[in-house]
Amino acid sequence: VMKEFDIMECTENKDGSFSFNPNEIVTKEEFVYLVMLTMGAKNVPTLDVTRFADNNDIAPEYRGYIEAAISLGIITGTNEADGLHFNPKKEITTAEAAVIINKIIGAKETNDTKAFSDEKDIPSYAKEALNALNSIGIIATENGKINPFDAYVIKIKKRYSFINKIKY
Repeated sequence: VMKEFDIMECTENKDGSFSFNPNEIVTKEEFVYLVMLTMGAKNVPTLDVTRFADNNDIAPEYRGYIEAAISLGIITGTNEADGLHFNPKKEITTAEAAVIINKIIGAKETNDTKAFSDEKDIPSYAKEALNALNSIGIIATENGKINPFDAYVIKIKKRYSFINKIKY
């Protein structure tokens, strides 16, 4: 069913069945696309060009969703020598995913926010989002670590609850 609604990508097997591949890394462009679908984005126009200098690296089917996410303030990109970049084929990290999710739901840190044992590794742009999402149970620690540079989407694919937590 999730494949039919284009919420989840599956691989068709030789016998006609489908595999979900939960350990497959999800890129930044795929993550933004999934988030936009979760938010109810429909009839997003197909675009040839986005605001990003690395536009040609973005899959054409994701460009409209990525441009919509820019307009909504969900993503901003990274300033590089030749302009603003999205790095769409890069795997999304826990830190990046936390910032995107928190821009949508607007969680605030609570009094029970715990320090992470790897806090020194957390990029400054993601500290507030990681603390807020951890305090409400969307992002969990592993042995006291938040692992900000791990591929976050492996965790998401194993836990479908992020979709419901963003929606409701």
